[in-house]
Amino acid sequence: MFTAIDKVTDWRDLQNKVCQLFKEMGYDTEIEKVINLAGRGKKEVDVYIEDPLASHNHRYLIECKHWEHNVHQDVVHGFKTVMEGAGASTGFIVSKRGFQKGAYEAAQYTNINLVTFEELQHLYGDEWFRKQEEKLDKYLTELRHIYTCHFKQSSNIPIMNNGVFTSNGLSSELSHYAHWVGDLMLTISSIFPRNYMGPEPVQLAQDPANPLPKTE
Repeated sequence: MFTAIDKVTDWRDLQNKVCQLFKEMGYDTEIEKVINLAGRGKKEVDVYIEDPLASHNHRYLIECKHWEHNVHQDVVHGFKTVMEGAGASTGFIVSKRGFQKGAYEAAQYTNINLVTFEELQHLYGDEWFRKQEEKLDKYLTELRHIYTCHFKQSSNIPIMNNGVFTSNGLSSELSHYAHWVGDLMLTISSIFPRNYMGPEPVQLAQDPANPLPKTE
């Protein structure tokens, strides 16, 4: 999941990657959405997000700054006005480089979070990984069924395909797929992230009870 900032090409790419991060976690997302502000007309926000599982309308507004210099406090003041007018619960200003001291002071005691893109990924790393695990669970069940029915030759269950392959060519070909399916099951069920901050890709910790399959 982790994307280093030097892999982000421009401001539009930053918007797209921020939007993709939340979309992969199951949020409703929209880029460059025009929203109504209470008594202040309309305003376009870089990334608009809603949590469909929240018990009430939980909206996020995100401003993306692909600048070569640190974001200054005026940006925070302007974004605060947008947040208040939209009634959003959480706001993020995502910067390529960072923020000036005045920006941090301006964001104090507000619902605005100042983060770099890499920090945003780290902040939501656990949630992102849990959501991907949920998606993979159903595939893991299917893979185990396929492995048991078609590749586990030692099974004594009558319904299973427990015949011995006599064709060396077929046996070799199926052996390849058996190892492939087995490796997939181990990979899905045995790894968890140790660090979301890079270097790319995400570093993985190994579960001693279910070691990762070796790759050649």
